[in-house]
Amino acid sequence: MRHHFVSQFYLSRWEEPQDGRIPTFLRKTDGQIDLVRFAKQSTGYEHDLYAFTNVDQDDKHVLEHEFFTPSLNCAGPPNSGANNWLS
Repeated sequence: MRHHFVSQFYLSRWEEPQDGRIPTFLRKTDGQIDLVRFAKQSTGYEHDLYAFTNVDQDDKHVLEHEFFTPSLNCAGPPNSGANNWLS
């Protein structure tokens, strides 16, 4: 499961208007840095970042489902007024 350490509604502020993608810098194995463009769903995440180990499969992602997702849903989309502190 993708666990976003940068929330998608926060990443929305950096979406390019023409295609909705976010400019992202990536360091290649040779040290060169490239500018790549990703959809917000495809950046700022790690697989199973908040997953528990040594628990039943049904409980593996309980932290994401019970805590992070509900708290992010309360924040609202970027221009909803719910997070004017970003402006």
